[in-house]
Amino acid sequence: MNWMVKQEAEFDRYRFAYMCVMIMAISCLGGVAAYISIDNLNWFFVAITTFATMGSLSMFIGQASARVCVRGFYISIGVSTFVLLACLFLYYI
Repeated sequence: MNWMVKQEAEFDRYRFAYMCVMIMAISCLGGVAAYISIDNLNWFFVAITTFATMGSLSMFIGQASARVCVRGFYISIGVSTFVLLACLFLYYI
């Protein structure tokens, strides 16, 4: 069993507990990344962050399979982190 399959099995077993934590993490990180993007008037980054965050949240709310939810979570965290770091390096440093 590889790492991703273990994550999916664990998520499927404790689905609602993990959903609470994942939704909060995605929402907070996506909100901060969107705020920094809006503050810099970079609407492309706002669109990317919003698409990734809302897409992942809709998968959780729509009760998608464990595989889709876990992968959507990691994609959303990756996109939001990339946007946040890109905005910080492009505009503040």
